[in-house]
Formats: sequence, C-alpha cells, structure tokens
Amino acid sequence: MLYALVARPFVFLFGVLLFFFAIRCSLMYIPQIKLYCLSGAVLFLLLGFCSSAHIHKVSFIMLSAAMVCCLRVLQDEHTAIETYTSIVTPEDGWYSLLIENHFKYKNREVFNATLTHQKIKIKTQITIWNAKTSQQAFSGDTIQAALKFSKTQQSPNKYIFPYDQYLFEKNIYLKAHCSVNTYMIKSNSGFSVMRVSQQISHYLRNIATKYQVSDLTEQLLNGILLGDKTSMDKETKEAFRTGGISHILAVSGMHLGILYMLLSFLFSQVRKLFKGLSRRLEITMTFTFIWMFTLVTGMGVAVCRAALMLSIYLLGKILRRQNHSLNTLFATAFFLAFYDPSHFKDIGYQLSCLAMLGIFWLSKYFSLLYIPVNRWSQYFWQVVSVSFSVQLIILPVCLYHFSSAPTYFLLSNLMWAPLTPILMVLGILAWIGDFIAPPFADLMMQICDWLINKSMFLLNQINTWPHALIENLWFELEDGIAFGMLFLLFKIYLQTRNRSYMATQVLILVVVMSHQYYRENQIYKTKKFVIYPKGQSTAYLVLQKGQGYTTDLKIAPLETYLKRNYISTLTLVSNLEILQLFPIKNESIKEPDCLDKTGCAQLPHSETLQIWHSDE
Repeated sequence: MLYALVARPFVFLFGVLLFFFAIRCSLMYIPQIKLYCLSGAVLFLLLGFCSSAHIHKVSFIMLSAAMVCCLRVLQDEHTAIETYTSIVTPEDGWYSLLIENHFKYKNREVFNATLTHQKIKIKTQITIWNAKTSQQAFSGDTIQAALKFSKTQQSPNKYIFPYDQYLFEKNIYLKAHCSVNTYMIKSNSGFSVMRVSQQISHYLRNIATKYQVSDLTEQLLNGILLGDKTSMDKETKEAFRTGGISHILAVSGMHLGILYMLLSFLFSQVRKLFKGLSRRLEITMTFTFIWMFTLVTGMGVAVCRAALMLSIYLLGKILRRQNHSLNTLFATAFFLAFYDPSHFKDIGYQLSCLAMLGIFWLSKYFSLLYIPVNRWSQYFWQVVSVSFSVQLIILPVCLYHFSSAPTYFLLSNLMWAPLTPILMVLGILAWIGDFIAPPFADLMMQICDWLINKSMFLLNQINTWPHALIENLWFELEDGIAFGMLFLLFKIYLQTRNRSYMATQVLILVVVMSHQYYRENQIYKTKKFVIYPKGQSTAYLVLQKGQGYTTDLKIAPLETYLKRNYISTLTLVSNLEILQLFPIKNESIKEPDCLDKTGCAQLPHSETLQIWHSDE
C-alpha cells in the first residue's frame, strides 16, 4: 500500500493535508501548543513505522513535506485570526482605497479594495446600492468615498452570516457602505497584468450588447465564456440550480477542456501548412493561451485548478512523460491548498476537485455496467455515466451547503452538455468576427440567441415537473463522513461484485438514518437564544420547541436558520419579555432601559454574534 502511495506522491500528500485540516477543524478549542505536540507525535509514529518497515527514503521526504503542509495550515489560520483581532473599525468619514475588483450587479455595485488604516492594509468590500454609474474601475484605480464601516461577523453556525463567513475566508475583514453621490473613482494609467486582463474581460463582455440579442443570451454567453454572472437574473441562476447544471455558468475544467481541444485542432491545421512547426512551440503557445483565458475570467479557484492540471499535462508532454490523471488531480488540489488553505472551505474548490474525481475514478466503473452497441448509444451512455458519477460524488457538498438536490439532472445534462461547446465556439467566433467582419459576428450571435432561448424553454419546462428540486435536506459533517464510507464500499462493490459489501452499505445506511432521526429530534427540542446584530441596534431571535420569537425576519439567512430548526410559528414580543425567558450569560449585555417604537430594545451594536443554548 505504501509503495503505491510513493508511486503517486500527491495522492498521499493531499490526503495527509486534508486529514490534518479535518482534525484541526474538529479540535478548534484545543490550544495551539497542544496541537503542535499532537502533530509532532503523529509524525514521530509515522516515521518510526516507515523505519521499521524499511520503506525507501522517499517516504521520509513525503512525510516531512506533509508535516510542513500541516504547519502551513496552522500558520495561515493564526495569521488570519491575528490580523482580524488587531483591526479597529475605522470611524465613518472620507477614505481613499486602492481597488482590486469592480463588479456591477443590477441593483448595486461592489468594490473589493484595500484600505490602509493605522499602518495596516485591510481588505475591504464596498457596496453602493442603486448606483447607475457608467464608469468601470480596474485593478490599480482609486476610489474616494464617504464610508460607513463594519467588521465582518464570525458565526459558529453556517446558517447565520454565511456571506460574512465567506468574506472572512477571503481575508476581507471590513465591509463599507456609501450613498450614490458620495464617491468618485480616479483612474490609474499604470500597467499590471491584472489590470490588462480586467480591461480585456470588460471589452469582451460588452460585445454582445452591440447586436440585437435578448438579455438572456447576453447574460448566458458572458456566464459560459467569462464566468461573469453579475448581470444575470436570479430566475436564470435558479433555473440552472434546479436543473443541476450550475457548473455550466462557472468557468472550470469543462470550459478549459473545450478551449484546449479548439487550440489543438487549430494547431493541427497550422502544422499541415507549416510542417516545420516545433511541437514545443505549439505546447508553449497553448499554455500561454490557457493562462491568458484564466486571467481574463477572473482567476477563480475552479478555473485555476483546471489551468494548473492542463499545465502539468502539457509539461508531461514536453518532457515525454506519461501523465497519471489521479496524481495530476491531487497535485493541483495540493498546490492550491498549500498556497491558500482557505481553499478547503471554498465551494468552487470542493465541487471542482470532487467532480474531476468522479470523472477520473468513478465514471469508468459506471461505464462498465452497460456496453453500448452503436455510436449514438455510446455517446448517450457516456454522458449518463459521467453525469451520474459527478452528481453522486458532489452530492454531499451540495447537501451540506445548499440543503437541496436536483432530481432531473440527467435530462438537463443530456441537453446542455453538447450545447455548451457549440455556444463556446459560436461565442469565440463572434468575438473574432467583431474585429474583422461584424455581419458574421451578428450571424453567430443570432444563432446563439435561437439556441439559448429554445434550450432555456425546455429547461424551464423540466423544472416545472413535480419534485424537480428536493429542498430542506439537512446534511451535517458526520453525514458526509458516513456518505464517504458508503461511496467507498459502493466503489469496491463495482470492482468486485461481492454482495457482502452491499450488505455492509445497507447496515451503515440504517445506522446513519437512525442517527439522523435522533439528531433532528434533538434539534427540534433545543432552545436557542440568538443575538443578531443589525446596524446600530440588536435584533433578537428566540427558538424554543418549534416556536420562535423575533424582532425582524426580513433577512434571508435567518429564514434558512428558522427552517433548519423547524420553526413554523412566529410571535412578535418585546425584548424585555425575551430577557425574562432566558438568563444572560454575558456580562457585557445587560437589560436595556429603553425601548423603540415597536417595544423592542435598542442595544449597542455587537461586533460578534453570540449564541447561547439554554436547557431551562
């Protein structure tokens, strides 16, 4: 077993790193020094085992590298917490920030920028509601605005402040808001790779607006080609989520794979004209185009994973080495996680890596369940086996983050899987035609418009079928571990066809369902007292045996939190009544002496979310 891992070192390295990260998350309350001692003890035992087993010295190098990676996780976490705690929320006023990204949504504009405050550089997200400015900012520009700041909230519960938690994992520790007429953007004439790539992306996004196509076509082409969903309607995103094809709108391995095939075909034709074309030059140019596309699409973690995998594959072709798909996948996952351990919590990272694992590892076993007899059935079965394998392996992540699962994903994938490369080719031809032949570009756009409208009509029809999206499927971490065990046993069953593995799966499934019933029953009975900061006041939410009391229910995360705790009956009461129900365990929060017009207390704004569990 160890010799097989040495032959595929990145499978081993990523496995150790992931295992350590899982332990670190489960031992959050153990002091750092104890965790360092625990890590050292585990490494000592592993090294002793390798020495006694006379394993090659490569094993020692691999274990040492794994330990370095584990320390990297600790170092990143320690740096993030230290930076967050050292930040003092700036007072409201005029500030100048250096822009990194600028996103234009339908009802707001968002700037990711860097604020220098008290000699500390702090990543900040600025939100301007109902902004109608036509100016587009790029990396390196400066925004001057009258801002109101607040720190991102940290919550131990994933259903409360999920977006704040996402910002914190992206090292964005401050949020700021300003009105429409209280900011100005100063352009910078300097050069940077990110600035040029953002300018190219902005130009390509506006090409579709030159032609008479529907807003839906413009939105989907920008989503498929550039991964830009800022202008996309909520209904369109929901339609793709219900159909189980949200990956179509996120530039990832499928899109880069299509681009790589297009480049390979183009260079094969060029090679016929110029027979002296160097193979290394062709690979180098392909490598350059892939990373240029990655930069233009925003360097998302999913597209970076795909670009890195293709880079390793191309490097193997230059060195005339055989590529092992699983080792290449784990190598990219390892490098990305080592560069930024917060990627472990990134949904795009999780879905991208697991989807590729399903394609490389699981789909080949599904494809053996049926042998097609002709070309069309072969294509059909290939799409079915790949789609089912990917959907099966990413199911735990979808349930954990979204608490829902699509039902008719196979039909949606059968329709959109062949359509996506066609739309990509037509869109790229339209980009090229916009430079040299606008009538040709208009023709390409009209074809895209017809295909997209017909396909969206069929997708919406499928989504209207009964139970197209099963919601309120509450999935926790222990369920994911059990699902992994079931998945591994199922994979072994497909290999061996031994029915004992199937019986073991049934037994584990019974145990898991019993545990879920007990857990959900306990959640239903649990009393929770939640202080939810909102603006300069504090809203209260009390959950008690299936009933809730709250001062405000207009915030989407709270609605999800209520559903998770099986709250269906809500009664509005004053904060003084709530304070009489439960004892306050935090001395900094005292009984308020003033009430607002609704009878709800106004308390000082709290920077951190506080949750108490009461057994009384």
